[in-house]
Amino acid sequence: MKLKQPFMMLLMALMCQFATFAHGDADAIVGTWMVEEKDAKIEIYKCGEKYCGKIVWLAEPNDEVSGQPRTDANNPDASKRSQTILGMEMMENFTYDGEKYYNDGSIYDSREGKHYDGYVTLQDDGNLYLKGGYKVFGMMVGKSSTWTRAE
Repeated sequence: MKLKQPFMMLLMALMCQFATFAHGDADAIVGTWMVEEKDAKIEIYKCGEKYCGKIVWLAEPNDEVSGQPRTDANNPDASKRSQTILGMEMMENFTYDGEKYYNDGSIYDSREGKHYDGYVTLQDDGNLYLKGGYKVFGMMVGKSSTWTRAE
């Protein structure tokens, strides 16, 4: 009987460890990421219980013509067109599903001035896969991008 209790405690500890590993670490996406085009870095951080991201580095932070910081010139909201790109929040409200996806967020593409519904997942190779677009018959149709961890 005495041998059974330590064995059960060990078994329970292993099961708890496996459950944590199987569901992953929700904060695993927190950090700085290089976008696929290699011209910007995005910092993903917790915003309450959700995840958001902002632009923290640009290969070309200043406008080629004016020499001034790049602004959100393509924003459909004219009042936001003077907002600088550097420091702009471009990912909002992603919720971790407890498995591997971060859903129900939105992604803003300043190159096109468009917001997309989207999801994010951390791939087995450590890269971050993003898909943004519009839901058509329950499927996400749009653009995808793969980001790598920035140094």
